[in-house]
Amino acid sequence: IVGIELEGFHARSARMKVYTTWETYLESGIVGFEVYRAHIHDDSEEPEFVKIGSYNDDQTLEGSLDSYGKSYSFIDDDPELQVGNVYLYKLVYVGIDGESVAVAEDIVTIKSSSDGEGSLFVTGIKPQPADDYISFIIELENAENITIELYEASGRKVMVPIANKHYNSGVNEVKIKFDELISSGTYILQVSTGEETVTKKIILHR
Repeated sequence: IVGIELEGFHARSARMKVYTTWETYLESGIVGFEVYRAHIHDDSEEPEFVKIGSYNDDQTLEGSLDSYGKSYSFIDDDPELQVGNVYLYKLVYVGIDGESVAVAEDIVTIKSSSDGEGSLFVTGIKPQPADDYISFIIELENAENITIELYEASGRKVMVPIANKHYNSGVNEVKIKFDELISSGTYILQVSTGEETVTKKIILHR
């Protein structure tokens, strides 16, 4: 059986880039993912998609033959992106049978760094499922104090691995070790600056 259960696919613009993220509940027979982009014009012409990301060139886009689900991210930093332009992003998976299947789309308007949006990004969560630890990237527009909390799916807080720690602007690599008492299951990772909060689903398999 080839297919996925997709939780969501989102595209967000900040600092002249587009950050795409998606999560799967289940994957079966998936070789990898591809991301496509089309410039949307005012006329009614059919959008022309170009491939901008592929599992063939980016290992982080490789799928799973049998998985409970994973988190993915891809950053479109093409210098040809222009402020004010509208782009359509399409997510495609490729199965072991060689078939390519479009599963989601999202539309975004390119914003400049002066628009004041998208100051906190959390990407590259791995491994999924996790065991003793996870690592991920926190990207900040400005230096911030960060708090990271872990919640059960029911909403109960089970761990605060990082509390009000200072991080510099730009890309920050973070690694979290799980408490031995935390059991297997689905959890919500919450990353907060106090003014902005990002949540991500993670799966713990011990």
